[in-house]
Amino acid sequence: MNKYLSKLVKHILLNNEDCRDDWMLTIQKIHDAEMVLLSCSKEEYYETFFKCKLSNIDSITRLWRLLQEKHPELRGKTWLARQIQGGEISMLMAKEAYTQLEIFD
Repeated sequence: MNKYLSKLVKHILLNNEDCRDDWMLTIQKIHDAEMVLLSCSKEEYYETFFKCKLSNIDSITRLWRLLQEKHPELRGKTWLARQIQGGEISMLMAKEAYTQLEIFD
């Protein structure tokens, strides 16, 4: 992973508690900072984004999740609820897959 991006995501999570529960806000903060570094205006956002001059959204969200996994102090208020929900969805998907296999027996 890009060390610059990793440090930027961590800095944002440390200094902005709202970003800990909102990955889209984290992306906005990162892209805003990069737009300033590139001397681009808000009106140039789409052009800059689609020319791949800004950090990849998937990379940002992967780092956002990874940093929260490794550093509990960077987790937001809804982190535990998101983990529980993810586990419940996984269980439902596993049960559904098992039920579908029984149909073919």
